[in-house]
Amino acid sequence: MRTFEDRYYLVGIEVGKSLEAENIKHFPIDRIHRRVDIALDEITVQPMVFDWQQVVEKTDFENHYKHCIGMYREFGRSAKPVYVYRWFRGWAASQVQAVPIHASQEIVQKSGGEIRIRMFVYDTPDVQNVFRKFGEDSWG
Repeated sequence: MRTFEDRYYLVGIEVGKSLEAENIKHFPIDRIHRRVDIALDEITVQPMVFDWQQVVEKTDFENHYKHCIGMYREFGRSAKPVYVYRWFRGWAASQVQAVPIHASQEIVQKSGGEIRIRMFVYDTPDVQNVFRKFGEDSWG
């Protein structure tokens, strides 16, 4: 389970997919309608065993979200985190200093009441959505 902006997500890998970070999927809990009590192997009809430790090891799950803001890494676009820079002023600058957007956040420049931050993250739509919450008090 992960949470982002007051929404809960189930994190998993589809049965039959290889245990690779690229195959990790996210399912918003409020969108799940069908309940599955147990997964059965289609050939043997035996219950399938889930080995969480194997998933953690093979997908490097401990670090999977290290450079994420939000839920998604966007493997199709880029699998590498990048430095993202952003300016803030007024209440937005105070907010970002008091409650950093990401653990990698650093203040790299100050000018009057304005600050410029840098974060090392995957540049996904979630990053831009977080910035939009600050309105005109944040710009690139």
